Amino acid sequence: ALMAAASVFMGPLEPDSRTQLLNRWFKLCEQRTLDAPSDFTIRSLAGEAACQAWISRELLNEQYIIQSACLLKASHFPFCVDPQQQASKWLSSEEQGNLVVTKASNPSLKLMLATAMANGQVLLVTAV
Repeated sequence: ALMAAASVFMGPLEPDSRTQLLNRWFKLCEQRTLDAPSDFTIRSLAGEAACQAWISRELLNEQYIIQSACLLKASHFPFCVDPQQQASKWLSSEEQGNLVVTKASNPSLKLMLATAMANGQVLLVTAV
């Protein structure tokens, strides 16, 4: 449950807000006697091996960036605020050959989305 909630709700949050929210969820699970792994972190979404592989392929080794990458990979419909184009660069290298890039103003956006979904491709919409 924590993994699902994290992948859906934490993407746009700042690191401190992510930590606070995760701590609140742990307390709620405890109050309701729900099992919650005590070692769960946002990095758990992708696994430590994946995180280390991304770092070795030049993803910045900063907590917020690594968390954001984990959340991006865990979500089927992620939304990123990417003012410095770091996520775009990383996603381009991570999804080589499987990435379609377009701008939000593209009149063919709807068709591109349908085609990407049908072909199992990743669609990166920029300039939103």
